[in-house]
Amino acid sequence: MVTRQGERWSYEWGMGTERFLEPGAPMEVFTSDAVVDGHDGTLAIAGLDGVDVARAVFVGADGSRVEGTVLAGTLVPGESMFFGEVPGPLARVIAYDAAGTVIEDHSLRECKDPVDCEVR
Repeated sequence: MVTRQGERWSYEWGMGTERFLEPGAPMEVFTSDAVVDGHDGTLAIAGLDGVDVARAVFVGADGSRVEGTVLAGTLVPGESMFFGEVPGPLARVIAYDAAGTVIEDHSLRECKDPVDCEVR
């Protein structure tokens, strides 16, 4: 759970696993249904080891691209957290470093049951 007071964001607790906090671990993406501009959408929170993430793009199943909010090293010291909302289902999340190089292009996988769907 992420909370905000003024301009300060705080990481209260996480869903699923926190494997993304381990060195070299892949990105983890947590999703929730949301309403985006009056339509069904997806809220996604992602995490990636280290503080190299400077930009994150959330890509909807329809190809729409939304710039996410990136909190590298501030929300969770030494780690990158980023979040965004897309209309409809989320297809993937792309994390970039400050030079614009892709750190990870994470496609969401299909899930078989609600537990399996928690971390995508």
